[in-house]
Amino acid sequence: MSSTVLSLHNLIPMQQSNVNNGSPIISNQYTTLKHRSTPRSQHRESSNKEHLIIVIGKQPSLAKHLRHLDYQVMYITSGLVDVKILFSIHPSLAIVDWETEQSWGVDLCHEISAIKPDLPIVLLTDRDCVRQRIVGLNAGALSCVAKPYRLAEVLARARVHIRNRPHPHNVAYRCGNVVLNCKTRQVYCDDSEVKLTAKEFNLLKYLISHKQQVMTRDRIIRNVWGYDFMGESNLIEVYISCLRRKLKRASAEPLIHTVRNIGYVMKEEPTGMKKRLPLANWGAP
Repeated sequence: MSSTVLSLHNLIPMQQSNVNNGSPIISNQYTTLKHRSTPRSQHRESSNKEHLIIVIGKQPSLAKHLRHLDYQVMYITSGLVDVKILFSIHPSLAIVDWETEQSWGVDLCHEISAIKPDLPIVLLTDRDCVRQRIVGLNAGALSCVAKPYRLAEVLARARVHIRNRPHPHNVAYRCGNVVLNCKTRQVYCDDSEVKLTAKEFNLLKYLISHKQQVMTRDRIIRNVWGYDFMGESNLIEVYISCLRRKLKRASAEPLIHTVRNIGYVMKEEPTGMKKRLPLANWGAP
């Protein structure tokens, strides 16, 4: 479904007090909601105010609660969104309703992930609809929450996805006993270097920089091979197999896991957290 230009009429400001005399804060022609200056709870993360969350669909209660947690919120009620606005803003998370006015949430997931492939998307789906969740994940959503949802679950997912976003300035990444250095383009398993081709390195870098996140085949193709790639349908499987074989040969823990009908995830197994390579000189998080 093609998108149309976003209008400010689709952005609903929420009532505020003690902020600009009650007027919504307009930044770069978009309505950004900020929490009024009230004392924060001690357990609340002080960094919340640094993050912008886009909420698309009629979810005023969700937008309000995010605002009360000090997040900046861009609340868009209509699905008629020109996702090119993402070029001029830097959101930390998008929460998209499956059914929005004049559009489908899954189409927005496709468009958003094409513009901002690293932007986490939470898709709100219908209750017990497995097909919607599978379609949504394949469209670029990082996770799905069934409606009617529990607010605490959505907020918890938002915190986890924002916390796990890859930092653009990371020099190195670690998962299990594998370390990838972006600067030198080297990969080590404990003390042994793993020799990879350029494409194998790029694939491993994409997976390890999104560790514990399920990456769909479409997202991997877009980010490792490019949007206009026209190759064999089993190309990803071939490269994943080569990566697993080379890492196993270097005594790496099993880290790259297949998620059936969706894609792949790189994560540590609970029993595999044994020996770690010191990272003081690598700069890994």
